[in-house]
Amino acid sequence: MTPLKFLAGLSDVFRRRVIRSGAQPLSVGANTDSDAKGERTVDAASCYFDEVFYRKQVASEDLGALTPWLHYRQFGEAIGLRPTALFDPRHYAASRPDVVDAGVNLLEHFTGSGIDEGFVPVDVESPEVLATALEKLAADPTDRLARLVAATDAFRRGRYEEAIEVVRRVPARGVAEQLIETKGLYLLGRYLEAIESLSCMDDAVPRHAPTFKKTMLGEIGHAASAAGDYATAITAYETMQSESATPVGDLPGILKALCTAYIQELCNAGKWDEGLELKRLYEERGLLDPTLAVDIVSVERNAKLSRNLYREFLAERVITPPMLMFRGEAGALSAEQGELIAPPQYYSEIRDCLAFSDANAVLQQGRVIYDLAAHPRGASAILQDRAAGGRYLFQARAAGRALVEVPELPNQTHEAGLMMFGVVSSNYGHWFLEYLPRMLAFNRANIEVDVPLFVNHGMPASHLESLELLNVHKRRIVTIGKGETLKFARLGVAPIPAYFPLDTHGGTYDTVWPADIFGELRDVFKRSIGIESRPGAACLFISRRSFTQRRLLNEEVIERHLVRLGFEVIYPEQLSFADQVRKFSSARIVVGSCSSALTNCIFCPKGAVVLGLIHDNASFNFYGYASFLMAGGVEIRFIRGKRSGSSQTTEHPLHANYEINMEHLCSALLEAGIA
Repeated sequence: MTPLKFLAGLSDVFRRRVIRSGAQPLSVGANTDSDAKGERTVDAASCYFDEVFYRKQVASEDLGALTPWLHYRQFGEAIGLRPTALFDPRHYAASRPDVVDAGVNLLEHFTGSGIDEGFVPVDVESPEVLATALEKLAADPTDRLARLVAATDAFRRGRYEEAIEVVRRVPARGVAEQLIETKGLYLLGRYLEAIESLSCMDDAVPRHAPTFKKTMLGEIGHAASAAGDYATAITAYETMQSESATPVGDLPGILKALCTAYIQELCNAGKWDEGLELKRLYEERGLLDPTLAVDIVSVERNAKLSRNLYREFLAERVITPPMLMFRGEAGALSAEQGELIAPPQYYSEIRDCLAFSDANAVLQQGRVIYDLAAHPRGASAILQDRAAGGRYLFQARAAGRALVEVPELPNQTHEAGLMMFGVVSSNYGHWFLEYLPRMLAFNRANIEVDVPLFVNHGMPASHLESLELLNVHKRRIVTIGKGETLKFARLGVAPIPAYFPLDTHGGTYDTVWPADIFGELRDVFKRSIGIESRPGAACLFISRRSFTQRRLLNEEVIERHLVRLGFEVIYPEQLSFADQVRKFSSARIVVGSCSSALTNCIFCPKGAVVLGLIHDNASFNFYGYASFLMAGGVEIRFIRGKRSGSSQTTEHPLHANYEINMEHLCSALLEAGIA
């Protein structure tokens, strides 16, 4: 049978190849490959050619004057004949249509690059193919194609150990074998061995080896990091960085985070010295910015060590916990109730120190001064303090010690100042809870009137207005920009009224606030504005339409219902601070989402009722809201709604959007005397 008689049964792909070839037989010994590279490709391909196997597919008379090898090159491949039992042109063509379209000889392409790219030119799911491969491998362990087929079959069946053993039988392994070995080691979780296997891969063969390396190193780094194996993840990403001629994403940031996490892990395990040595090595390799090892101390402890001024106005005292009240569905709570001991109210001066515009911590003489971090529970607090450039100040901490960013040279130097700046000071709720109470201590202390107050840049007008109402000595107010490093000869500080971590590791801490501090703050504001204590009559509904977090999804329905009942809809963010105080001082009932705006309910007349709307997250800070409002003699009743489906996986669970059951709201209104 002549080769052209096969055309009728061929697929379009193979028909194109025969027509493209011209179907002209070569003369015996003819060489159409003129360059040396072509000769090497042909020679490599001929090594895989099995003349005995091929002759079984072609009658002797069909060969004519051609050798079996030349016949295959000119006709056999195009008509689907196999040069060896383990190479099927049809199978390889189906996996590489780009090669078919280029008109390249399939076997030559496979031996030149396809095998090193991990392509298998035969159906490994065929029992006959596998049996042939194993038979050939038993006869000749160096048979690369048989080894590749056997290893691929073991790999696809999930027998990674077997696949690795097959490709390792001979020392001289190509890229294809290394692909199987590396992927197998990776899937077995043997990440360091996988990285070592990758290091043996020749970048020159094939051309995609660098891309494969980069991809595998990224996958290894991600998997090791997820498993908490920081050392291996660092090795993977550092290798990836060294192998890349150009920057790859945010690798420096990823490496810095991993190095920090690894050092933190060692410190938590009591291996502080080991963590310091690792810090030194990482800094030498450029993986970490320079850091300082410092002791964590409270303001009081630092005053004793440095002989700084420290005056207490209120000693530690017991906090009366509030009774939580729910209307509608209550459900179990998962947040831990905060401690019932209020810290002292004090004023202290820290001398010759560094401060940061976006941090609550202060640095002085090898110590970081920070009540929150020095608290017995401080190790579980997630600190948000940032140094210059927006970098986190704390890189690791444990057992009263910390690694902090080496501060940049201060871009501001001041003789004296009072600290009213720090983390999230622009948030109204945090401003009221953490910052305004400091003014009570500043006003009590005998501080020169020319010492200014320092606040963050971009504070809302209502923040500054509230500050001015407490600024009885009319101190100058200095604003500092984001990312500033400041040096003070004297920095006056006062405490937050309770232990108040913004977030914690391993659960939620629900701070209980002391009534005395906030009761005094409430009275000072009302006196300054000229508001007398009298029963309220107004019914207020606080709108959250201007906000994107913790949205009340059925707010319009609730608003229409409340307006029919005589409620006034208010937008506190549009009011001056004094107008907010006046508005809430006139209320007998307030309905609103548990948010910063609800803080204003402390100004309501004693005996007023607040219906606090919130989602059903069990870790919400109910004690925080209730204890704060209790300082004003106000009773809050919580109505819990359902979180929306899209908010179940929100970045922070306490910011979820939700919907309130109208029956629960109406029942609570009726109980409060609103029908």
